[in-house]
Amino acid sequence: MQDNPSMFGLRASKFLLSVLILIQLLATQLLAQRSKSPWQTLIGEAPPVIARGGFSGLFPDSSVTAYSFVSATIGICFPNVTMYKYSDIEYAYPKRKNSYLLNGVPTQDWFTIAFTSKDLNSVFLIQGILSRSPAFDNTQNVISQVQNISAAFKPAGFWINVQHDGFYAQHNLSMSRFLLSVSKTVIIDYLSSPELNFFRNIGSRFGKTGPKFLFRFLEKDDVEESTNQTYGSLMKNLTFIKTFASGILVPNSYIWPVRDHYLLPHTTVVQDAHKAGLQVYASGFANDIVLAYDYSYDPLAEYLSFMDNGNFSVDGFLSDFPLTASSAVDCFSHLGSNASTEVDFLVISKNGASGDYPGCSDLAYSKAIEDGADIIHCAIQMSSDGIPFCLNSSNLVEGTNILQTPLRNRSATFPEISPHAGLYSFSLTWIEIKTLRPAISHPYSRGYNLFRNPRQRSSGKLVSLYDFLILANSSSSLVGVLISVEKQGIDVVKEVLYAFKEAGYIKEAGISKRVMIQSTNSPINTHVAGAGVSGIITEFPLTAARYKRFMSPLSPHPVFTHANVTEPPLPPVTFRAPPTTIHGPLSTDNRQTRVTPPLLLSALAAMTLASLLYS
Repeated sequence: MQDNPSMFGLRASKFLLSVLILIQLLATQLLAQRSKSPWQTLIGEAPPVIARGGFSGLFPDSSVTAYSFVSATIGICFPNVTMYKYSDIEYAYPKRKNSYLLNGVPTQDWFTIAFTSKDLNSVFLIQGILSRSPAFDNTQNVISQVQNISAAFKPAGFWINVQHDGFYAQHNLSMSRFLLSVSKTVIIDYLSSPELNFFRNIGSRFGKTGPKFLFRFLEKDDVEESTNQTYGSLMKNLTFIKTFASGILVPNSYIWPVRDHYLLPHTTVVQDAHKAGLQVYASGFANDIVLAYDYSYDPLAEYLSFMDNGNFSVDGFLSDFPLTASSAVDCFSHLGSNASTEVDFLVISKNGASGDYPGCSDLAYSKAIEDGADIIHCAIQMSSDGIPFCLNSSNLVEGTNILQTPLRNRSATFPEISPHAGLYSFSLTWIEIKTLRPAISHPYSRGYNLFRNPRQRSSGKLVSLYDFLILANSSSSLVGVLISVEKQGIDVVKEVLYAFKEAGYIKEAGISKRVMIQSTNSPINTHVAGAGVSGIITEFPLTAARYKRFMSPLSPHPVFTHANVTEPPLPPVTFRAPPTTIHGPLSTDNRQTRVTPPLLLSALAAMTLASLLYS
């Protein structure tokens, strides 16, 4: 298409030139809490947080609304030179779609250079990432110019990213003249671009008091046009980058590479840049993208790995969710595993660290203790020969690999549990159950395609209640244990009591662990409520334990009631006559089973169990 000469005759400042305006506001409410530990940044100070488009993870990118919800961050005027993805331009100007060469590729879209600032008054910003909520797409989200953002927010500083200087130059628009004009009324603190020619053209025009220049690296295989070199090859010549820039902006994968959703060893990019005298700013952070499994779906853990790893720290973050990044820097960095707790609540790990390992496995329980859980949880199931063990469901299909074993032929149907056939623990002996491997759960695999730590999907081994109690007792950091007991017959209580006695929990002066019992049976549930539990039950205890070391007190966790239970009670377990001698739980393979009429867990048994455990 032919360019419109009159359009390009307008002043460059009248155009939305797709400049990234990054507005940094200081988090004054957090400065007093900032860690005093030395930072491994180039200048030894905490890394600032730069909000990509304001709070663009929630609100439309570059909107005034996105800026107003940023407490320690930075914002942008418009994210790209093309406008379709991030605005409603197709409805405002349906017939003004154009075709231009962009980075050598013919591209059809609505380009910013084809519109005046007056034209854009009727265009509104929208959430451009389809997986994010469009709830905040409205006519308040106008496109703002640099000067408007400066006047409205009076930021502590600006970061301007010039993404397509060569494209503008081809259409007789000078980004250098525009920036020099803006700098007369707006202080520009940082200026970044992925184009070397941009820095060649503007290098000395700001003088010694001008902004810091940062060279922006694109993906490693992308080509920088003026040098015809890939950005990966330019990374090998940081001394050259230092001749015109004081820092670099890189995708976070340059620092922590990821393969198959697992972290590879970190590179030396940060250390090499610091040796060359360059600061390093990392980009590509968002809470709602699939993180490496190493982070256990915790965005805080990702930020901390870039600044609190003992080896290096980046000099700043570019994030779609600036509040998370700011919290990581100002609240959770340099805490250490021995940091004192700031709030009195309990971290209860559901079936161990079951978000990282198969629930109720020995590895899950060990990881929960390592991660700082206060209480570890065991949902008790029973084998046919009366051995209590830990597993989330009596249907072994849900927590083990039984369908891949010869035991898959032992299915049965219990209508009071499910109309479908299952492979139930009370139909197999403990010796048979011990041959199974635990299986990690994937509660969000259907519909969301989110999986948990597939490398460890069958790691570890199942744990008897006795071994669970011994493990808990050997830990100096645990406060206690939480036991889930369902209505499986009076003998379930007897077997649980037996395990507690053998593990030394009953009337032993040396045992200091708290024991809490959870059940759909009212007498038992009364003791849970009476324990005064205030905390959180989680499958990722490391995340909760981290918050416990910093956050202010929380409201008590609501009491567990009948209304919370959706799983029906299990059928009673039957046993043969009791043995004439008592064998320890670790030598139960030759125990005789006994037959008992199916009885519901009585109030008397519940009170007996509670009195023995709490006396």
